[in-house]
Amino acid sequence: MTEIPKFLYEMSEQLWTQDNRATAQPVYLVQELNTINSDDGELYEWRDEDWNLANETQAQQLDDGELDHEGWTKVNYVEYYETVQSFLTEKAAIEYEKSYAHRLNKPRIYVDSLYNNREMIQLREWIMSLTETERRR
Repeated sequence: MTEIPKFLYEMSEQLWTQDNRATAQPVYLVQELNTINSDDGELYEWRDEDWNLANETQAQQLDDGELDHEGWTKVNYVEYYETVQSFLTEKAAIEYEKSYAHRLNKPRIYVDSLYNNREMIQLREWIMSLTETERRR
C-alpha cells in the first residue's frame, strides 16, 4: 500500500483548526480587483487623447470645470473581483497571496463554500479523516 504523504496530514490538521469564517465546507479564493469600462459604471476616470490617465490634480480640475474638457474623455467603469486561485486551506491562500502580491491588483482572500460540489467535499472530508482519531483523544 502507498504511504500517505506528510503534507496531507498537515493539511488535515489545518482543515480542523483554521477559521472557516462561518462557512460550511469552505474554499479559500485569492482574488484580485479588476475593472471594465461600462456606461453604467458609477466610477470614472479622465483620459486624454492618447489614452493617458489624468493625474489627481487634472482630474479634480476637470471635475470642477477649471480645466477645459476638450481633448479629455470621461470613462465610466465598474470594479469587480476575479478569482485567481483556489485553496482548501487558508494558510495556502495566505502564502500564495504573499508570494504573488507583486503580480496581483489589490488582492483579497474570499471564502466561498463547496456546497453541492460532492467531489470536492468528499476529498476534503477524506483529508480531514486522516487526523480525526487524534482529534478525538
